[in-house]
This record gives sequence, C-alpha cells and structure tokens, in this order.
Amino acid sequence: MSPPEPPPQLADPTPLLEDQSWHLLSLLLQIGHPVNAEYLSLRCRFFNASPDFVRYVASLPDSPLSVNSNGFLTPSVEAAFAMARFFSFQFQNSTPFQSRKRKSICSITEGNTNFQFLFI
Repeated sequence: MSPPEPPPQLADPTPLLEDQSWHLLSLLLQIGHPVNAEYLSLRCRFFNASPDFVRYVASLPDSPLSVNSNGFLTPSVEAAFAMARFFSFQFQNSTPFQSRKRKSICSITEGNTNFQFLFI
C-alpha cells in the first residue's frame, strides 16, 4: 500500500496564505482599530504568525491587509471593496416588511484616490 498523497492545497501555498490573510483581517476587525504587526501576531491563535509573517502577508498583492504610513495594519482597499460588495448584496425577500431604510456613506482614501461606498 502506497502512502497517501498530500492534499492539493499543500502543493500550492497560495490558498493557505489567502486563508491566513483573511483570518488576520478578521482579528484586526475584532480589535477595531489599526495595530502594529507585533500586536496582531500575538492575537493569532490558529497558526503561528510572527510579526514578520504578518508584514509579509500585508505586502502581498490583493492582500486584505495594508500597512498605513504610520506602519499600522489596516484593512486594504481590496478588503473594503469585498466588504462593500457583501453588504450591498440585495436579498430577494418573499415577505415584504415595513422598515425605515438608512443610507450611510463610507469614504476611504488611499494615496490620492478617494473611494466612497453607499450602504443602503
């Protein structure tokens, strides 16, 4: 009997890094404010995330983490777009109900570009 082959996700580290980066973003959102890589690495309990690893993940293209000009980790523009797409999704509701809709605008500035999201 031959030994089992490793799962395909271990052959390509990209999916694992992507999962880890989104987990780090969830920790950052739980904290509720920008933090340095050392603090975020201490909060990670599901895998060994050194401060260097956290900074590495934030430097990857399309990472949900970004490092601001003060060296603190923040959600990236890509993560903000993903969250905006999620929260702006319109559910088909078979039973209409009366509610007061509130609109809010979220504004994000990255460099010289300003992104605005309308949440309904």
